[in-house]
Amino acid sequence: MKRIELHTHTKRSEKDGLIDIDELLTFATNEDMRAVAITDHGNIEAFQEASDKIFEMKNDGTLPDDFKMIYGTEVYLVDDLTGVTSPENERSISSDVVVVSIETTGLASKHDSIIEIGAIKLSDGKEVGRFHTYVNPETQISSDVEALTDITNEMVAGQPTIQEVLPDFLEFVGDSLLVSHNVTFEMGFLNANFKKCGLQLKNTWIDTLALSRLLLPTLNRYKIHMVARELGVERSDMRGIEANMNLIVGIFNKFVLTLESMKIETWKQANELCAGNAGIIKNSPSYHATVLVQNQKGLENLQKIIHESNETYYQRRPRVPKSLLQKYREGLLIGSACEAGELYSGILMGEEENECSVIARFYDYLEIQPVANDLFMCTHSYYDEVNSEDDLREMNQKIVGIGKKLGLPVVATSDAHYIYKEDSVARSALLESMGYDTSPDDYGLHIRTTEEMLEEFQCLGEDTAYEVVVENTNKIAEMISADIVI
Repeated sequence: MKRIELHTHTKRSEKDGLIDIDELLTFATNEDMRAVAITDHGNIEAFQEASDKIFEMKNDGTLPDDFKMIYGTEVYLVDDLTGVTSPENERSISSDVVVVSIETTGLASKHDSIIEIGAIKLSDGKEVGRFHTYVNPETQISSDVEALTDITNEMVAGQPTIQEVLPDFLEFVGDSLLVSHNVTFEMGFLNANFKKCGLQLKNTWIDTLALSRLLLPTLNRYKIHMVARELGVERSDMRGIEANMNLIVGIFNKFVLTLESMKIETWKQANELCAGNAGIIKNSPSYHATVLVQNQKGLENLQKIIHESNETYYQRRPRVPKSLLQKYREGLLIGSACEAGELYSGILMGEEENECSVIARFYDYLEIQPVANDLFMCTHSYYDEVNSEDDLREMNQKIVGIGKKLGLPVVATSDAHYIYKEDSVARSALLESMGYDTSPDDYGLHIRTTEEMLEEFQCLGEDTAYEVVVENTNKIAEMISADIVI
């Protein structure tokens, strides 16, 4: 039995895919694949052409009668279900909170260190306590970080280490809700360090960045100083982290008053305002997700999703909120996609296994790709935590582990943007024409044969490699009807 390719991009993936549908079908036939999927970015424009080609090639005998075309797309997914806070946060908007801000030696929680922590406790909107300390990172602070944070090596010398600071910080925050502007950053660093110290931060967070997108939909950018200026929150004479905390306090208190005027009583109610909110969705980060059509109802639902993503939520690209995908989920299979997917991004950011499992539960199947697809991360400064091919293999192993834990099938996909390895030259020229940097070694996005994929994933063990490459891809294909009419 041969593998099934579940992730390809035709020329309908604008300025990205190079695959001709007839060449894709010929390749699949030559490799004895029983099916193949097309998953263009944000659209379903190739469906009619694919349907016509299937009919034509079956009629002239160049395609087996039992060959199955799998219709799909790779959407730009926005999580509008977890916006302001976690969906389970039923506490009152008048609850005590602790505003938190940190400074670090870099952006990667896996490698970088916290060098300053500040927190302000609020009760009824008024300050009732303040926590502040510099932290000895037990490593040198670079000149770039010094310039950015105004924190020097001399300032942290002799200060307590993170192991000494966190128990005091935990005692200070108690069971209060935590507030920050872009909580992903603070939460990622604090959770990673609590884990290293054998401690756990169980507090629920509230994100003033998400509140800004919700309550200030006409603002173009949501950096803390811009939000404060829009709300009329004055900057204090303090500098650095103390100034940021004071701004967040002012912003948060203004937002609470706004929510009260809207008759919002709990944070859960505030969070529910995010679902389907075009302002939030247009200004929130998006992640890739693959969507495969299972049956005729699924095709109808995907058409509705694509329409809404362009008509209501388009912002530089057609965005698909999770609430919309949930509404029209019948007849569809949702995959976690590539390195730009929500699950992979969570792992890259150092999210704990439990948090990654929460992300993964949204999907029907999880994807892993060959190392060559993501080699760019090893040399890109944005991905400090990825330095070698082994790091990339470890990412795949984590996804496989999460899949086994949750009982979700994990499939190995090529995420193919062209048919053959040598076609990468054309795609590099296309990317360079749009101003992207490309590497002569950027050859990973071709379709793999079964043998190539099995060799690629031998690092998982022979049995697991066969499972993700052959067994599970065929299982997904079997869940899809052969009688879908375009």
